[in-house]
Amino acid sequence: MTVGLWDVAILTELLRQHGKLPDAQTARHVKAQWQWRRRPRALVVNVLSVALHALFAAETKELGLLREACFAYLARGSYFTMHPSGFLSGLLPSPLLLIFHFFSVAFLAVYLRISGSSVAYSGGSLAFRVYSAFYTLYIAAGVILPVIWRELQP
Repeated sequence: MTVGLWDVAILTELLRQHGKLPDAQTARHVKAQWQWRRRPRALVVNVLSVALHALFAAETKELGLLREACFAYLARGSYFTMHPSGFLSGLLPSPLLLIFHFFSVAFLAVYLRISGSSVAYSGGSLAFRVYSAFYTLYIAAGVILPVIWRELQP
């Protein structure tokens, strides 16, 4: 719904700039501008929604660790909370910043696992914790990168 409302706002602005669309060439130009201006916001909202669904709907230990890291990350306050809220609301359409925050959560999950302070995924020797921590990072990349790739396709 957020993306749809922003689409209407962007298209209204573009149509206001061009006035009446006298020919098909101008209409195609406006459509192309609209598609490129909507892309960052649509990418951020769609990728975030799919990634959060993957984190909160799955029942694997690695995704449980990422879910725990997500709550720990948000509990830090400041921009750790403001930026993700901006992504969800559509007010912060920055795909690179989304990737930064997503992998910050993933590296926090790595830290929680290696340090042994994770509740979701506890136990094991140090070697196993290191292995499972980096496997969790692999799983995190497998959650977000295919979705970003699909969103970037024309």
